[in-house]
Amino acid sequence: MGNKRKSIFVSANEKSDLSLIGIDINPSSNPDLFVKFVQQLSPVVSEDMIEKIEYIEAGVYKWYYQLGQYKSRRKKVPAEMLREFAEFKEKASAVIGDLEAYLLEEYVLHLENQELVCKVKIIIRCLQNRLYFINHIQHNHRMYKKLREKRMKENLEWICQELYPNEKIIIWAHNLHIFKQYKTFTGFEPLGAIVSNEIKEQSYYLGLFMYEGEIHTDTGQPYKIEKPPKKSLEDYMHQVQSPALFTDFSQLEKTSGNKWLFTKTIFLESGTMPTLFVPRDQLDGALLVESVSPPEYLKRNKNK
Repeated sequence: MGNKRKSIFVSANEKSDLSLIGIDINPSSNPDLFVKFVQQLSPVVSEDMIEKIEYIEAGVYKWYYQLGQYKSRRKKVPAEMLREFAEFKEKASAVIGDLEAYLLEEYVLHLENQELVCKVKIIIRCLQNRLYFINHIQHNHRMYKKLREKRMKENLEWICQELYPNEKIIIWAHNLHIFKQYKTFTGFEPLGAIVSNEIKEQSYYLGLFMYEGEIHTDTGQPYKIEKPPKKSLEDYMHQVQSPALFTDFSQLEKTSGNKWLFTKTIFLESGTMPTLFVPRDQLDGALLVESVSPPEYLKRNKNK
């Protein structure tokens, strides 16, 4: 990966265990995730504080899906619903502001237990992300995409520079989130393109692609991957006939046999949508999995 590279575009501690942390502002598919994290700090964190965070989380999930139903269909949100959301936003903003000030004063500035301080900092950041989400969810799809990417970039820089400045980091995200210098005609730039130069220089950008099989949407709906077109990235890499193939772009010189890496080439976004990009400009390498299958979801124990 090169001497200067610290990460692949997850934090590992000294025992080589992986610590998982998110960077997205969109609510998780598990609505209890953040609340359970906070509950683990009881009785250090009061029951009143946990109840306030539960209120914030319940409201965020409610409005994420209610407003999302209209936004996804490009429909106008009813005025009564917008009034109700405005009331929630006003109350939630006040609650989050109070919680942030209290946590900062009572825990971050005075606790000597640095592990606990780290967890409290994560709680504060999550609350800030909730407020950011609440303030921007009403924007149109194009604007929200830009704002979401900007906040993910800020979260990543915070994790790398403030929370875990001495750790190796793996950033695991959808390919389009990590392209190096990608910009659409609408002005959209992904996380990988707008993150700090320091993180860029220390990172190895690795794209993950697939040739055939079936996968799930983020809501668990199955669908089949379309056959990649001729002269697409997937088609070129498929010709090696390997169950899984890694190709390092970063050290390659342009030849007649690999010029597709240096010119506009098609890949199937999410396995279905033909998208043009210059592989060598956007990624340091690519991993192609020949045949993929849907995930087997872990069953949650209702007694826990």
